[in-house]
Amino acid sequence: KNQALHLPEGTFRVSGLRLRAGTCLVGQSRRTVLMFAGGSTFVTADRADGLTISGITFDGAYKPLDADSAEALVSIANSRAIAIEDAAIRNSALGGLAISHSSGRIEHVH
Repeated sequence: KNQALHLPEGTFRVSGLRLRAGTCLVGQSRRTVLMFAGGSTFVTADRADGLTISGITFDGAYKPLDADSAEALVSIANSRAIAIEDAAIRNSALGGLAISHSSGRIEHVH
């Protein structure tokens, strides 16, 4: 709670990761890779005010997503003051990043 989760360099297989308000994920300069393990969604956030993502690479592994559940590998909605920086999004079978009804800043995302 109100503390950053620092992830080490490496690849972590995940799916259905739902980020909440105040979540702060910090990786190692894009050498921390969250790889999609499959399922209907990869990373979603709804009403996740204050969400911060830094230094993370999101890898979709070209696995299909459920288009009814997510618009992209990383889908963020209805969130204020989000910050995404020094991140990468790759290998998506759908879209890479979808943000709707939200505000914040995005810097150095590849």
